[in-house]
Amino acid sequence: MESAFRPILISLAWIGKHGSRAVAISVFLGIALPDVSATLKPFIPQAIFALLVVAFLKVDVIAVRSILSRPKAVILAAFWAMIVLPALLGGLILALDIEQYFPGIMIAFALMIAAPPIMAAPAFASFLKLDGALSLSVLVLMLLITPLTAPLLTNWLSDGELSMNVIELSLRLSGYLAGSICVAFVLRKIIGRSRVEQNSNSIDGINVLLMFLFAISLMDGFQDWLVKDLSLVLTLTACAFAISLVQILSTHFVFYKLGHVKALTIGLASGNRNMGLMVAAAGAMMPDMSWLWFAVVQFPIYLLPLLLGPIARKIVSA
Repeated sequence: MESAFRPILISLAWIGKHGSRAVAISVFLGIALPDVSATLKPFIPQAIFALLVVAFLKVDVIAVRSILSRPKAVILAAFWAMIVLPALLGGLILALDIEQYFPGIMIAFALMIAAPPIMAAPAFASFLKLDGALSLSVLVLMLLITPLTAPLLTNWLSDGELSMNVIELSLRLSGYLAGSICVAFVLRKIIGRSRVEQNSNSIDGINVLLMFLFAISLMDGFQDWLVKDLSLVLTLTACAFAISLVQILSTHFVFYKLGHVKALTIGLASGNRNMGLMVAAAGAMMPDMSWLWFAVVQFPIYLLPLLLGPIARKIVSA
């Protein structure tokens, strides 16, 4: 029975070994498949859930327990990423009055800044040989505190245009966490810990495929914007890279005393935010400009792991 799945596992392992490159390519394939985008868009919540299941399946449970037994770094990381950094970045955006240049974009900014890390953060940490257990621990804590911080941040940054239901957001995030932990636990029992560790690259390959499906679903309507206003798309894409890099680098600087591996792990989680989860939780109609921002912000999420790869390899090998 196991031999029947061998070709699939080998193929997934090959994809997983080239995780950063494969993820980068997938975002461009998403643009090239506009007809598929509309079909897959309703399945964004399922893709988010599956990414978290895979993260819990692969991560070293013992390492997570070790981190949580000394939770100071995780708590400080969550406080920085979910309160201090959003306040600083939000204040800067308001001071620059971005809304006057890009009408309708502040709702998207509010959702991005208030969002927890993307569910694929542990996968990206794995691709770059960083600390996957730390990434997952930080992700879980940030998800838990999002219902407390997100309503305040979104209300402040959107000037009251966007209000979030705290109870609904809490239930949604709790469902993602509890459900994914249960599914991952059952799968780990069925597959066995040793097999999970032996097929680490294959699991990374599953992450890449999930990210690919996610990229396709998010690019619905993006080609129309490319034709309609290419300069606007390029400008917003540059802004998205700048914001992501500022979050990653500033976080790395704040936590460098933990060591560069841990600091970059926390930085990647802080710099790549899960807007999809926030859009679903907000249940609000966003202006077209906000939807465009939702699309372009995926480029740093998908491309930075590849671009930061050489730096990460030097840090890990140091």
